[in-house]
Amino acid sequence: MSLGDTVDTLVSKHHALEEAIKQENNRPHPDDIEIASLKKQKLRIKDEIAALEKQTGVGVINNTDIDQMTDMDGFAAQVASLDLVVSVSNTTVHI
Repeated sequence: MSLGDTVDTLVSKHHALEEAIKQENNRPHPDDIEIASLKKQKLRIKDEIAALEKQTGVGVINNTDIDQMTDMDGFAAQVASLDLVVSVSNTTVHI
Protein backbone atom coordinates (compact mmCIF):
# COMPACT_ATOMS: atom_id res chain seq x y z
CA MET A 1 0.00 0.00 0.00
CA SER A 2 1.41 3.38 -0.96
CA LEU A 3 1.80 6.25 1.48
CA GLY A 4 -1.09 8.08 -0.20
CA ASP A 5 -3.34 5.05 0.15
CA THR A 6 -2.37 4.68 3.80
CA VAL A 7 -3.15 8.32 4.53
CA ASP A 8 -6.45 8.11 2.63
CA THR A 9 -7.43 5.02 4.61
CA LEU A 10 -6.55 6.65 7.93
CA VAL A 11 -8.39 9.86 7.07
CA SER A 12 -11.46 7.87 5.98
CA LYS A 13 -11.43 5.87 9.22
CA HIS A 14 -11.02 9.08 11.25
CA HIS A 15 -13.99 10.65 9.46
CA ALA A 16 -16.12 7.51 9.92
CA LEU A 17 -15.36 7.50 13.65
CA GLU A 18 -16.26 11.19 13.85
CA GLU A 19 -19.63 10.42 12.24
CA ALA A 20 -20.19 7.43 14.55
CA ILE A 21 -19.56 9.64 17.59
CA LYS A 22 -22.05 12.23 16.28
CA GLN A 23 -24.67 9.53 15.67
CA GLU A 24 -24.18 8.03 19.13
CA ASN A 25 -24.46 11.47 20.75
CA ASN A 26 -27.71 12.11 18.85
CA ARG A 27 -29.38 8.99 20.24
CA PRO A 28 -31.96 9.52 23.00
CA HIS A 29 -29.70 7.67 25.49
CA PRO A 30 -26.10 7.79 24.25
CA ASP A 31 -23.82 4.99 25.42
CA ASP A 32 -20.95 6.72 27.24
CA ILE A 33 -18.76 3.61 27.08
CA GLU A 34 -19.25 3.34 23.31
CA ILE A 35 -18.47 7.04 22.87
CA ALA A 36 -15.28 6.67 24.94
CA SER A 37 -14.25 3.67 22.84
CA LEU A 38 -14.87 5.52 19.58
CA LYS A 39 -12.91 8.53 20.83
CA LYS A 40 -9.96 6.30 21.79
CA GLN A 41 -9.98 4.74 18.30
CA LYS A 42 -10.13 8.18 16.74
CA LEU A 43 -7.18 9.35 18.86
CA ARG A 44 -5.11 6.30 17.85
CA ILE A 45 -5.73 7.09 14.20
CA LYS A 46 -4.84 10.74 14.77
CA ASP A 47 -1.57 9.57 16.36
CA GLU A 48 -0.86 7.33 13.34
CA ILE A 49 -1.40 10.29 11.00
CA ALA A 50 0.90 12.45 13.16
CA ALA A 51 3.57 9.74 13.06
CA LEU A 52 3.34 9.62 9.24
CA GLU A 53 3.59 13.41 9.10
CA LYS A 54 6.71 13.31 11.26
CA GLN A 55 8.22 10.44 9.29
CA THR A 56 7.64 12.01 5.87
CA GLY A 57 7.76 15.71 6.72
CA VAL A 58 4.44 16.18 4.90
CA GLY A 59 1.40 17.58 6.69
CA VAL A 60 -2.04 16.03 6.27
CA ILE A 61 -4.95 18.46 6.25
CA ASN A 62 -8.42 17.00 6.61
CA ASN A 63 -11.07 19.69 6.74
CA THR A 64 -14.47 18.08 7.10
CA ASP A 65 -16.34 21.41 7.13
CA ILE A 66 -16.84 21.13 3.37
CA ASP A 67 -17.97 17.90 1.73
CA GLN A 68 -16.01 17.58 -1.50
CA MET A 69 -18.68 15.32 -2.98
CA THR A 70 -21.66 17.62 -2.43
CA ASP A 71 -20.17 21.13 -2.26
CA MET A 72 -17.97 21.45 -5.34
CA ASP A 73 -17.81 25.27 -5.13
CA GLY A 74 -16.67 25.18 -1.53
CA PHE A 75 -14.18 22.43 -2.26
CA ALA A 76 -12.82 24.29 -5.31
CA ALA A 77 -12.38 27.39 -3.12
CA GLN A 78 -10.43 25.35 -0.58
CA VAL A 79 -8.13 23.93 -3.25
CA ALA A 80 -7.66 27.36 -4.86
CA SER A 81 -6.52 28.83 -1.54
CA LEU A 82 -3.66 26.35 -1.17
CA ASP A 83 -0.08 27.01 -2.24
CA LEU A 84 0.49 23.39 -3.27
CA VAL A 85 -1.79 20.40 -3.79
CA VAL A 86 -0.50 16.85 -3.71
CA SER A 87 -3.28 14.40 -4.37
CA VAL A 88 -3.82 10.68 -4.78
CA SER A 89 -6.99 11.47 -6.72
CA ASN A 90 -7.12 13.05 -10.18
CA THR A 91 -10.43 14.70 -9.33
CA THR A 92 -8.79 17.11 -6.89
CA VAL A 93 -6.07 18.08 -9.32
CA HIS A 94 -8.44 18.78 -12.21
CA ILE A 95 -10.73 21.22 -10.38
